[in-house]
Order: sequence, then C-alpha cells, then structure tokens
Amino acid sequence: MTKFKVAVVTLLMTLFVSSCETVPLGPRSIVLGGETYTETSSDKFISWSCNDFGEDFDAFVEIGAFTSPNLVGAGFILYDRSNSGEYTDYQRKGEQHQWDWDEYSFVIKPSGTGLFYDLSTLPKGETVKARADDIYKCHRSRP
Repeated sequence: MTKFKVAVVTLLMTLFVSSCETVPLGPRSIVLGGETYTETSSDKFISWSCNDFGEDFDAFVEIGAFTSPNLVGAGFILYDRSNSGEYTDYQRKGEQHQWDWDEYSFVIKPSGTGLFYDLSTLPKGETVKARADDIYKCHRSRP
C-alpha cells in the first residue's frame, strides 16, 4: 500500500509541475495598433527582453524589429510581458539598435544595456538628452 501512495504522490507532483510550464502551440502572434502579426515567413521578427535595473524589478519590456523585406525599418515595443504594444521606427547604428516612437527612444548597446529616453521632458529647442530616464538589462530573446 505504501508503494501505491508514493506512486500516486509522484504522479500528482509530475502532473502539477508539467502543468506550470507553457509550451508554445504554434507561431507567436503580437498585436500592434489593433493589427495582429503572426510570426510566419512573411512577418518574422527579432526581439530583446529587457528588465529594469532600478527599484522596480518587475518592470519588463520586449522590444523588437521585423526582418521581412516588406517591413524594413519597422519595429515594436511590448509592455508588461504581454503580446500587445506599439509600432516604432527601428534602425541599426553600427552595433547599436535604436527604436523611436512618439516622443520616446530606446537604445540597446552591444553590452546589452538598454537606455530609455523620454524626449517630451526636454527643454524647448533641445533635441538630445545627456542621460537616459531608465536603464535596462536586455538579452536577445528571439532569433
């Protein structure tokens, strides 16, 4: 009877642990401006996951760029570990990647340091900020 109880407990623990894992069931979809992009051969993208270095360790963004020829220069930012976000302009400057949208900019350096700039706070007539508003640690999450 004891072996039976151990087997049942082991089975239940295995089922519990395996139910906690998320397994993608197909290509990933993201929603930008109400339009859905499913990662297929025509809408492939690369992305970086970024965690805030500051006090709010739960802050998380994913930033990416489309690699398909019909979306060159198009990027996106996803907030709060979701699959929805905003369109951005994307460009690569040497080894740095840069995304611009509205009055914001996000730069990822070769070291993986992500720098967020809120350009709406600039004094009138200035176009460049000396310091980033937020600093993130980023790593490539999608090929």
